[in-house]
Amino acid sequence: SPVINNNLIQEYKGLPISAFKFKDDEPAVVQSMIEFLYTKNYTLGPDQKPLTAQNYNNKPLPELNTEHTTTLKGSEKKCFDTLLHHILVNSVAMKYEIPELEKLSREKLLKSLKHNCPITVLPDLMAAALKENNDSALIHVFVMRAAACMSKLMSTPRFVVREWPGYLISLIFCAMAPPEPIEANPTPPSTSPSDTSSDGADEFVTPPQSCKVSRNSDKPSQA
Repeated sequence: SPVINNNLIQEYKGLPISAFKFKDDEPAVVQSMIEFLYTKNYTLGPDQKPLTAQNYNNKPLPELNTEHTTTLKGSEKKCFDTLLHHILVNSVAMKYEIPELEKLSREKLLKSLKHNCPITVLPDLMAAALKENNDSALIHVFVMRAAACMSKLMSTPRFVVREWPGYLISLIFCAMAPPEPIEANPTPPSTSPSDTSSDGADEFVTPPQSCKVSRNSDKPSQA
């Protein structure tokens, strides 16, 4: 991380033992970041309790509807806690400029959204993501997943995300957006043995030009 490295050089240069303090960062999230720096992966280990909206920095997320604490049970609440952890890992990766960790957190998030996560937890997760950072690729993961399940999502009591007034318009725009134009002479896919599949994990990591959404506008921004 260039941010950590620069701080070590500037603040502790000349000391026999360098130290760096992660101020205002949740210990469990920092643990995942350090695990990634050593292993290129991170997990929710047995000594790492999944985060919830209540224990994140020991206070509720600002203006976040924490109704899930009483309405989400069993697998729903476990899913919310785990996905919130991926959101916070994405945020700390942006803060310390670790793009590979940003990408990995989005991949883990998308896999869980597609295979393990009930659609009922999506509104609270989107609100948490909007509060944490301005990563358009992360937001796009939520928007495309919501568009794929729009009819079911709109019937949930917590569908409205007040923190993003233009969310519904943007969602409809993305759901109805035409596919990207196909190149006249597309580059043939690589057949290299080293070319490995990500199992669709990175499918919506980079927003297409025809479907970009804005946090601060009541209308979607078009490229």
